[in-house]
Amino acid sequence: GPGAVLVQAVRAWSEGSRSLRASCAARGILYLHVLQPTLHDRGSKPLTASEERNGRAPRAWVEATRRGYPLLREEGRRLARLGIPFLDASQVFAGVSEELYFDSCHFTRPGQVLLAEAIAPALLDSLPQ
Repeated sequence: GPGAVLVQAVRAWSEGSRSLRASCAARGILYLHVLQPTLHDRGSKPLTASEERNGRAPRAWVEATRRGYPLLREEGRRLARLGIPFLDASQVFAGVSEELYFDSCHFTRPGQVLLAEAIAPALLDSLPQ
């Protein structure tokens, strides 16, 4: 059922992150896993009328996001405990009422800037000492 599919999807997401981290580490490449914001994650942003209109998506996608993002955040914390650099940026837009999405998951220029400003310090923090 849908719950089992979500659990499997989160597991694949996590295993993919672990594999990417290992590949990067073997080649001396910096790795940072970022969970980006998305329009359908409840409470992640006060939506504008335009964002609501342009962010329409199939019901299954919206429900998977609403049920799946809490699981991704939890799994991201587990990845961090395992030593995998992880940034939960899913709430970066939580207090922003300005329009930042042009569809369900892609950002306008101001949204890109806000996300980049959240990622930059995490990326710098993940640099080797």
